[in-house]
Amino acid sequence: MRIFISAIFLIMLAGLSWTQDARAAMKNLDVVRIILAEKIIRPGRVQLVQVEMRNNGSAKESVGLKMEVRDDGDQRRGKPLSRVVTIPGGEKKLFYFKLPSPEFAGDYSVRMEVYDPGFKKNALVGKPVYYTAFQVGVPASPYMAGLSTGDKGQSRQIPVFRPPQKLTFEKADLLWENVQLASTGLMVGEPLRIKADIRNMGGDIARAVEVRLDYFNVALPSRLHNISRHTLPVLAPGEKVEMEFEHVFADNIILGNYKMVLIADAADVVVESSEKNNRYEFRQPIRLSHIKQMFPPPDYVFEETGLFLFRWDSLRYNEFKVQVSAQPGFDDPEVQFDIPQGEKWLRDKEVVPLAGELPGMALGLMERSGGNKLYWRVLGRNSETDQNWYSMSLPFTIRPEPGARKSYTDAPEERPGEQEQQPPPEEVPGSEPQAEEPVPDQTQAAPEPPADSPPEPAAEAPLQEDSPAGGDEKQDVPVNGSTDAAAEPPAENVPQEEKAPDSEQPAPDAQ
Repeated sequence: MRIFISAIFLIMLAGLSWTQDARAAMKNLDVVRIILAEKIIRPGRVQLVQVEMRNNGSAKESVGLKMEVRDDGDQRRGKPLSRVVTIPGGEKKLFYFKLPSPEFAGDYSVRMEVYDPGFKKNALVGKPVYYTAFQVGVPASPYMAGLSTGDKGQSRQIPVFRPPQKLTFEKADLLWENVQLASTGLMVGEPLRIKADIRNMGGDIARAVEVRLDYFNVALPSRLHNISRHTLPVLAPGEKVEMEFEHVFADNIILGNYKMVLIADAADVVVESSEKNNRYEFRQPIRLSHIKQMFPPPDYVFEETGLFLFRWDSLRYNEFKVQVSAQPGFDDPEVQFDIPQGEKWLRDKEVVPLAGELPGMALGLMERSGGNKLYWRVLGRNSETDQNWYSMSLPFTIRPEPGARKSYTDAPEERPGEQEQQPPPEEVPGSEPQAEEPVPDQTQAAPEPPADSPPEPAAEAPLQEDSPAGGDEKQDVPVNGSTDAAAEPPAENVPQEEKAPDSEQPAPDAQ
């Protein structure tokens, strides 16, 4: 009987211990915030939801996220969405959901709970439930076809130019020219700047031309949001108007890729010979993040013997690491490495990797993964608040040099400024210094040439690689990749230098 009671007690103790350990493991997870793409959405449209989660522990954690739409009476509307997600240790991660909005207007909320991977119980301490409110209806639109909003909110009919019946004119034709985007990388809080020219290529006057700049998230290409709107009173045939647009996105906007759209004659009141050229959609999306990656751009190709450079910018963080991986999601730490490695951080916003890192370790990742692409991102840290954030993952490629593979691990390397000075050898009191044996062709002086012999040409000085200036975004840095760089002409009739010892790394090719 005692043995039976003791066994039951041990089982209960083990179950209690397991439950406490499971709850303790989930204490490291936090739901930072939930952002909806639209606070007011049309009935039946898809609502884009961004969930930001943080893992404060050192080990990765997997949880199940269950999301659904609830009405003002807390009744479920539509089918719920469930997904198992994984957050690496010590990282923040964003997850996206698409929820159909209800067909009827009213007040609703997005409800989310965090479960264990089997969706059997709430995984967080306190069993929190998260609600984010939104409305279903028709958003108020300040513009309508044929109407223009005045300064005091009054509407007036736009006058339409009608030529006499006996006269015929060639129709107007509006199009966009010289469209310029300052940068495809944008930080939250940094202004977006666009320049563009609108021209009337037709033969008739265009009056009351409404011009709009809109944007959309690439995950929802049919959902346009307005940034700016202008009305040009008159645009004569052949006339061009130069326009500039500037906008700062809100701090709570969903991070990701966005595309800009310019629309001429948005109210559709101008009679044109062609309506197809009124819309200009930017081919390259804008990458909106807290860390802007400036170089290399997506799908850039480095040469194995060229110069490698990474450059970025940030308004929130002051210490950085560059991470290189063979996976776009950086899911496996075994196929990625940091620059610099270990506990060191960069204060500058650019870095030229060591030869053992790029191309050495990077080519090794390409061989192990069997692919021809690598990915880079920037880890930023605020030294005062100890908060960190990752940039987006951008692809790049290294084109190997033809021929035998070069070895980058024959000798240890030190990053400039990190090499420790070695103290001189201590002298033993009373001992006589030993004379070094002469080394042939190196320490002995060369015999003087005869007076009538021609002087030998001077040896060529070794090439010195100029490191780019830190923080200067406008400085051109020569990179031997897909970007054109001026190459020095090859030297002719110059004697070759002596080959450097194996303990030194060859300088990168500056061409």
